[in-house]
Amino acid sequence: MVGGPLFLLVSHGGYACSLIRSLEMIIGSIVSERVLCASLEEGESLENFYEKMLQICSRVGSNVIVLADMLGGTPSRASLMLLKESKVRAVITGFNMPLLLELLTGNYSSYGEQELRKALESSQQHMKIFTSI
Repeated sequence: MVGGPLFLLVSHGGYACSLIRSLEMIIGSIVSERVLCASLEEGESLENFYEKMLQICSRVGSNVIVLADMLGGTPSRASLMLLKESKVRAVITGFNMPLLLELLTGNYSSYGEQELRKALESSQQHMKIFTSI
């Protein structure tokens, strides 16, 4: 593994896996080395999705930071179950492309809580409202 944790993107539908392809267009092969995805399919239960995520974590180890599409949905709930069991290092909800770019290209040494907060704050700077130019 290239320095740092693996990132597991989880989402409703194909959002997480599609974001990986978009990130590869921008920063290249580091994405495939450090980012995995799991998609919740329509009608899939919390228990089944949890098992899907558990299989991934069992395969790659516990040095995983999960990024879920939104707080309160099945992907984030399954992620928090894994965190409670110490199967993953951290869970971040509400991911977007700027956050992933920051996590993958930023100069972070430990990916501890303070560094994750810094990455989150940095990514929020990319969210703007324009009503005219």
